[in-house]
Amino acid sequence: AKYASRIRMDLIANAQEEILISTHTLAEDMLGNRLFGELIKAKKKNPNLKIKLVVDAWEKKKNLTPAMRMALEHLGIEVY
Repeated sequence: AKYASRIRMDLIANAQEEILISTHTLAEDMLGNRLFGELIKAKKKNPNLKIKLVVDAWEKKKNLTPAMRMALEHLGIEVY
């Protein structure tokens, strides 16, 4: 899991045109906060970068918070 997470973060950091992510959860935990932060950093670094995020968790407690969603959408990151 650590190796896959590191690869994901590297791909986000090096994206030049588009980032498409589908994940089961984006919770406010260590991995979720890191992914959240890297997406924001990538978008701020390259405002023309298109980012789409699909979070498919059914469990509300494991889904991204309204504050996280608003922060992403405020930067133009599409959240579904």
